[in-house]
Amino acid sequence: AAAMSAISKTTQVMANVNSATNNVETAKMLANFQKESTKMDLNMESLDEFLEDAFEDSDVEEEADEIVSATLAGIGIDLGAMMADAPTRAPPTQVQIEQPIAEENNEAADLEARFAALSS
Repeated sequence: AAAMSAISKTTQVMANVNSATNNVETAKMLANFQKESTKMDLNMESLDEFLEDAFEDSDVEEEADEIVSATLAGIGIDLGAMMADAPTRAPPTQVQIEQPIAEENNEAADLEARFAALSS
């Protein structure tokens, strides 16, 4: 009886939704959405192509590097000479320095324990 009541109510709700839904208007909305989505896809493709073309030109990068170098040279900064003195590796951290010492201490303790076991 409860199942029949639930099915009856579900059927009534579905009928109310169907009567409230305008199928023609929904179809128009979906068609409009599809049209706008296609426009957006075409615009995105055009933008992607434009950006690829704009950033693909290596002459722009070389020209920018030349302008930066000329500007730095004009104010007396020789970036190449400054970078020659720059370190190529990061200095060791405290953990990197202490780790070998800790390993040596562990090895020494192991050797002392073995020696003590042999002497007993």
